[in-house]
Amino acid sequence: MHQLLTPNCKAPSTEELIHAIKNKEEAAISTLYDNYAPVLFTIITKIVADNQMAEEALQNVFIKVWFNIESYNSTKGSLFTWLINISRNEAIDVLRSKRYKHYFANRSLESADMLFSNNTLVSRLDDIGFQKLLGQLEPSEKTVIELIYYRGYTCVEIAEILHIPLGTVKTKMQRAYKKLRASFLVKEHAFA
Repeated sequence: MHQLLTPNCKAPSTEELIHAIKNKEEAAISTLYDNYAPVLFTIITKIVADNQMAEEALQNVFIKVWFNIESYNSTKGSLFTWLINISRNEAIDVLRSKRYKHYFANRSLESADMLFSNNTLVSRLDDIGFQKLLGQLEPSEKTVIELIYYRGYTCVEIAEILHIPLGTVKTKMQRAYKKLRASFLVKEHAFA
């Protein structure tokens, strides 16, 4: 792998990395991959649960970044947030694919339970304190967030699963986002 280095032999800043990818420098996408692939793979595997399909989804994420870097807007969020959103959307696309549904339809219930009991993301997210942040939510809010982000369900599907009105799901989601955002900002300022 070729790491992108600035003229003074330091790792590039986020802005330099984005600029290099826009200029289609292959070393830049390699550097981006090396820096972000492990955490993005973890997020994808929490949603998809099958490592081979998760690896394919991760590849697709970086292909999308390569071809769509112009759509990144730093005023709307950090590069990391943008990458997480692309990864989450790609994982949800995999979940909704016929191939994935066929794969799990042909697996025994026992092996499917083993796949979903994988706690690697929980332990990795604990390293950044995410589980602690989720623990501050009311149980119903936490359930909604987990169903949306870890299982890829839509608000309509969550309403059906939980047997609650769609508006209630959206309200719980909005409350949870506000609490998580506030908690994350407090935590972020503590490290500054």
